[in-house]
Amino acid sequence: MIDAAVAFGANLGNPPETFARAIGILARERDVSVTDRSSLWRSAPWGLTDQPDFVNAVARLSTDMPALELLELLKSVEIDFGRTEGPRNAPRPLDLDLLWYGAERRADTELTLPHPGLSARSFVLEPAAEVAPQWRDPATGRTILQMRDLLRVDPSRTECVRLEGTRLGELRGLVAGCLS
Repeated sequence: MIDAAVAFGANLGNPPETFARAIGILARERDVSVTDRSSLWRSAPWGLTDQPDFVNAVARLSTDMPALELLELLKSVEIDFGRTEGPRNAPRPLDLDLLWYGAERRADTELTLPHPGLSARSFVLEPAAEVAPQWRDPATGRTILQMRDLLRVDPSRTECVRLEGTRLGELRGLVAGCLS
């Protein structure tokens, strides 16, 4: 089984419920096991700033599914929740990004691993630090904690705030309802 991580983001609808339902869909896949879930984090939008704040989280997976097949599954789940093609950084009901797939390094037209924005996004690193603090980027050798700590001192970073009492693993009622 390969260790992988998926970033969740949304600023339309009810992000906590959407995330719980999306995790339920992933957990029902034969070759995917959801092994951990972060808290929910709020971050201001960037790029297109005239929109609601985003809610973000990270889920850690164990999978036998090939990386491209997992990416296709994530894109299919996004579409199921109403994601459409639109401007970059536009409001969305669900955004799923494959952050890493084991120690695989890949850069082609279909997929880049690890995710190219991983080390520059506090709204990814903060929740990732909860579920995989010691995961090491195969390109740089830095752990998630090291990347997060480097970004925390960057004055240009996007502020990211943990939403209290929102660890996805604690939202068992929502997740349990989505698994049945």
